[in-house]
Amino acid sequence: MDYKEEQDGEVEALKSIYTEEEFNELSSTPWSFEITINSELNDLNAQCVIQFDLPEQYPDQPPQFSLVSLDPSSIPSQSILDLLEEQSNDNIGMPMIFTLTSAVQEKLQDSLQQSLEEEEKQAREKEEEEKRKEEEKYRGTIVTVETFAAWKKSFMEEMNISKKAKDSSRLTGKEMFERDASLALSDVKFITEDEDEALIDDVEVDESLFQDLGDLESEDILDNTS
Repeated sequence: MDYKEEQDGEVEALKSIYTEEEFNELSSTPWSFEITINSELNDLNAQCVIQFDLPEQYPDQPPQFSLVSLDPSSIPSQSILDLLEEQSNDNIGMPMIFTLTSAVQEKLQDSLQQSLEEEEKQAREKEEEEKRKEEEKYRGTIVTVETFAAWKKSFMEEMNISKKAKDSSRLTGKEMFERDASLALSDVKFITEDEDEALIDDVEVDESLFQDLGDLESEDILDNTS
């Protein structure tokens, strides 16, 4: 087998598959080049740049490869290298670079799919949590024997504190007198006024003892006054 001719033909095929931005030739003797692999899913993107170095007896010998860059970094780089190792060993004896890059692109696509599903899961959980909180506003707290007992204890404690505060705010008669001595005089005044009114109310007048002044002679009035 003419390995050089075999390699040249494969490289020409790769140049026709990938754009100039995706295929970067580093050397032709021996062949060394970089291939940029892109993957997209919705608004998510992933990119991997791999350098391939073809040994003299490639493809009967597996290519050498190294990971130049990988984005996003959440994708384990070792998983890409393990995949390349596995695929290169499975394809010994035949042109394999495109097979290797296709496997990596599928790996990137799977990773994007997982990321998308995780984002959707988080969005659903957030929506469900917001819905649950909104429902709790109207449903209120479920009352159990334990929660009612705790509420009752707290309520009774608050009532006792309130009652003690109210009782402590009341003044005895002595305390009121000590604060304002005029209260005693006021009470006496009220009592006196009440007794006077009572006396007046108790006096009965016999109207029959009085004669109509209009029926008396003026002289009688004078006689009586003298």
